[in-house]
Parts: sequence; C-alpha cells; structure tokens
Amino acid sequence: MQTGRAFNIAAIVGTVVLIPVIIILGLGIYGTAVTGDNPLDRSAGPVMRIEPPSGSLGTAITVRGAKWEPRTLVKVELLLESRRPEVTALGTVVDVRTTLPPVYVGEAIVSRAGTFAIDAQLPTTLPLVGPGSVVFAASAAYRGGEEAGDARAAFEIEAGAGRVTVMVQTAQGAAGANALVELRGKEAQLVAAARTGAAGVASFQGLPPGVVYEASARLPGFGTLRGASVTTSVEPASVTLQVPSGPQGRVYVGGVAAGGAESPRTMAVMDLSALLPMEPRAAEAAATAWAMTADPQRGWLYLADETATEIRTVDAKTGGALPSIPLAFDLRAQLVGEAEEAVPYAEVRLFWNVRGQRVLVRSAVSDADGRVRFDGLIANSTFEVTATAPGYALPVDQRPRVTIAPNQTQELIIRMRGAGGARTRSPAAQLTPPLRGSTRAPATALVVSDLAVDPVSGRLYVTGSDLARGHLFVLDPATRVIVHDWPAPTGVGDIVPAGDGRTVFLANRPYATVTRVDADTGTVEQSAVVASWPESIAVDGGGTLYVASLRDGRVTKLDGRTLAPIASRALDAGLNRVAMHPDGATVLVSNLWTNTVTALRTDDLTVTYLLPVAPSPRALAVDGPTRTLVVASAERGIVAVYDTETYELRQSLALEVPVNDVALVVLRA
Repeated sequence: MQTGRAFNIAAIVGTVVLIPVIIILGLGIYGTAVTGDNPLDRSAGPVMRIEPPSGSLGTAITVRGAKWEPRTLVKVELLLESRRPEVTALGTVVDVRTTLPPVYVGEAIVSRAGTFAIDAQLPTTLPLVGPGSVVFAASAAYRGGEEAGDARAAFEIEAGAGRVTVMVQTAQGAAGANALVELRGKEAQLVAAARTGAAGVASFQGLPPGVVYEASARLPGFGTLRGASVTTSVEPASVTLQVPSGPQGRVYVGGVAAGGAESPRTMAVMDLSALLPMEPRAAEAAATAWAMTADPQRGWLYLADETATEIRTVDAKTGGALPSIPLAFDLRAQLVGEAEEAVPYAEVRLFWNVRGQRVLVRSAVSDADGRVRFDGLIANSTFEVTATAPGYALPVDQRPRVTIAPNQTQELIIRMRGAGGARTRSPAAQLTPPLRGSTRAPATALVVSDLAVDPVSGRLYVTGSDLARGHLFVLDPATRVIVHDWPAPTGVGDIVPAGDGRTVFLANRPYATVTRVDADTGTVEQSAVVASWPESIAVDGGGTLYVASLRDGRVTKLDGRTLAPIASRALDAGLNRVAMHPDGATVLVSNLWTNTVTALRTDDLTVTYLLPVAPSPRALAVDGPTRTLVVASAERGIVAVYDTETYELRQSLALEVPVNDVALVVLRA
C-alpha cells in the first residue's frame, strides 16, 4: 500500500494553490512489505522522481521519494515559472516570465524504508501553454524541526492537443483586425493572448483539450467584449465575438525625462474604447509633458514642458500637431553710436531686478551691423539692458528698460556714447554666462505649474513662475494669442475654473493659500489660508472647492464664493491629486506615499472607499459619461483604468513612461 493518497490541484486567480493532505501512518506499518520499495541506501542521499516524467496539463502523476531519513516529515511544494502574456507600451504581445511563490502540495511521513509516494494530477488551469516545465521540491525535517534533507525533480509539460480559433467582428459584421484576444481560465487567470490578423482571426494551440476558457476581445476604436466561453478540442474550436461600439477618445500619459537625461519615450497613448496602447504619432511621440489638459469641446490636448516657452497642441482625432500657443517672444535690438553708426560686436546683457538684486538672464553679441536678437523671452518680463563695446560706453542712467510685449517681436534701439580708444573687437567675444538653475533649466526660465480649460469660455489658463514673478496666462486657443498675463505670487500652482466662464481658483504651495481671481481683470476677489502645501484643488457643480494638502495630508472643503472653510478631513500625508467623481457626491484624492485613492462624501468628507493602486500615483483623470477613472502611477508608468461606479479594474498596463500627468480626451459625437 502506498504512503500517500491522491489530491487535487487548483489554480486561483493566476496563482496555483494545492490542497494539502497530511499523511500520518501508525507505527508498525513501515517497510518494504508495505511499500514494495528497497530499504534506504544511505550512500547517495535523498532522491525524488516524477512518474511519468512528462505529459500535458491534466496528466495524472506520482511524486516518489527514496533514500530519505525514516520517520521524518516531508513537505512537497510546486515551483512554477509562468510565461504570462503581457501587452507592451506599443501594443504588441510578449511573453514575460514570472516566478510564482512556492505552492504547498502536501506532507507525508517517510517510511522505515526511506520512501514516500503521493498521487496527484496536474490541473488544466495552470497558467501555462506547453512546452515548459514545473519543478517539485521536497524537504524533510526531524520531529524537533532540524533539516533532514531535500531534493527536486522536474516535470516536462508537453504541448496539449487542444486548439481554439477566435474571430472578432464589429457590430456591423466587419472583420476586427488588430484586436487583442485573451483566454482566461475559470479563476480568471490569463492563459494566452494574441492579436488578430487582417481577417480578424486569432488562433491558439498547445492547450489541454476539453477545457473551458473565457474569451475576450479588445478592438481599438470600438470597445471590449468579455465572457464568451469556448471549449478546446483537437479539431479547432471556434467562437465569434462581436465587439460593441465604445467611447471614442484617447488617454494621454506623459512626463519629462528624469535629471535632464534624454529619454526615447516621455509620452504614451491609449485608445479609450479598447483601453489598449497605441503607437504615438510623431507629434505625440516627441512630446514632453510636465503638465497637460484636455479641451473637450475641440478634441484637443494641450501640453507644456517643465520649462516652457509655448503650449503645444495635439489633435486627438488625428494625433497630429496643431500650431502652438507662444508664451515667449523675441527682442531685436539695434546698437548705434552718436552719429547713428552701427556698433558691431558689442556684448548686450539683460538683467532682472529680483527683490533688489540684479540677476543676469541672457547675453549676446551684436553682429557686424550692430544688430542683436534674443529669442524666447517670457511675455511681460521687464529687463534692464546693458551694453559694452570697445570705444563706446552706455552710462548707467541711460540704460534702457524694456518689457516684452505679448504676441509680437519687441524692437529696441540702444544708443551708446563714444568713449575714445580703438573701436575693434573680435566677433567671438567671450560672453558672460547667465545664472543657471537645475540640470533641465536655467534659473531664469518660466517653470509651468498647471494648465486648465474653462468649460464655458473655452479659454486656456496657464500658471507658472520665474525668479521675477508668478504668471497667470489667459490664452485664446482659436487665435493662439495671449489675452492676459496677470501677475501672480511666485509659487503659484494648481488652477481650476470656477465654472462661470471668468473666475478661477489658484493654489499657492509655499504660502499655503487658495485665491479666487477674476481672469478678465486679474483682480484677487478672495484669499484663504489652508493646510500646508496645497497640492491640488477641485470644484464641484455647485461651486464648492476641495483642497488636498500634501504635507498636512488634509482635505479642506471651502465655500467657493467666500473661501470660508466648511469641513476638513485629516488623511495621511502625501495627498497629491484631487478630482470630482461623476456622481457629484464624491471627491477622489490620491496619495503618493500610501499608494491609494480615497473616496470621500462631499457633504462631510466621510471616507466611503479606499482603492489600493500602483506605487506613486501621480495623476488622476475622470470622465462621467464613459464611467472612466484613470490613475497614472510612476512605477513603470503603470496606468490603471477603473469603472467609476463599481471601482472594478478594467485594464492595467505598464506603459514605461516617466509619469507626471494624465489627460482624457473624449471625442464626442
């Protein structure tokens, strides 16, 4: 009689779980008369083998041990390395090897002859498609817990004879080319995935026959169909999936290369209907996105680099670039002497006055005709201009001051006095270096904080700061001009339209304030102090304001008209983004450090749901009509899409981009 008994192996949600069986045999039944095995030979140590040594999924096997220490307890585990299909950032399907944790098989008492035997059956639900292998590992211990030996044995998995053919069609019956087809086991573990060809067909083979799988299809531009059952067979089983129409649009995920290093990809694009990555077009692939926002009326995406001289625009329908909206403009200067002669090869320098200190911003040398040009100067920046040249002087009291006018090239004439001496200079004169900042940007650049589209007026708002001042830009996307550039405190951050077409709310991180500003006049209407480092703000349909503070980990509810506090809720430090739920009664807050998204009731800020997400969730995007919540995390650029009603995970992909922001562009009919 054998010293083990049969058990079943079950796979649960992609992880194999083996039902344990403990065999305890009474004294006096050990030995060759019972097991039929030879007595223990202690010269070689414990061994283990699998009978048969190979087979397809579903094969009945016996795990046998010999030469083990008698009366020790042997534990057997299954070590599984799974080749799981994974969708890459460009939409292709690759096999990724994943080592699963050891799975408990069972335990047995070794006989006096040093043997044991356990009968089992490899389940058809293993997340494997042959050929491949699994490893059984056994380890023994004495009654006191000391180790008494270990051994391993491999079982080679052969390709099964089962085959499946899946045809994907649109609701109109057209072939669904380039759809992603997935096969899942009864516990929802992903077993196989493939793209359809031009005829809309995907074929799978090497599967165990007679097994039921759930087939699903994701077709870009149309939608997703899940839940169709198909049973494998030697003759290819076939099933047809008709994919319904889905929402049209794009999910844009982007960031900037860390530390100023060149990165081949700082932007990724997903199709909103199928939630699959798309290969970015030229304008999208070249984009860096410190901040971005969607224009729902036009179907456009606006984005800006961390240090921006323009707002770039992408048409989500085509993926093509549209003319950008400039934030910086050129200064052209002509240097002349007292007789109106050109002053060649003069060094011209531009200075800011920052809190009483002169800061060198740019320098350049005039050409042989006395002309000099400075490109990309932020609108409404005011500079003191100095010039030096052999034989000429520019007295301190005659240094011109120039303010860069928006939407045009600024012209300036610099008149210099004769100072005697030779009037020759090398064209390659050494320039005075300007003040530098980080590895990505000079300290004198404009650092963009946030972008927002006014849903009523269609205007685009941009906040940012340089050393001299903060900026609140009001832009007209149709004409691509700056309508206003209002001064704002340095450190200005998040901006949210109030919903009336002219008023906006501004968060200022260093000063821990929230301000209500009339965007038509630049007038500050109200201001309130909030918890430390207000990182993000959101406004509900009634005009009430919600502020998430990073350092204090507090959500504050404010009256949108007076900015008087209404309610407050202390969460954990690390609050990063806040967004309104489509139901109007819930506000969503992400936390960078606890890796969660928290749902709170808007009336009293009571926590109603806690959603664990991938590490470092940097951005949220919500769309009500499509019931879509997008959470973009820095960990491998993971983008997770949830249903806003059930919080069910619809899709999770590693897009491998340095995430800083996310935008949902829904193309309405």
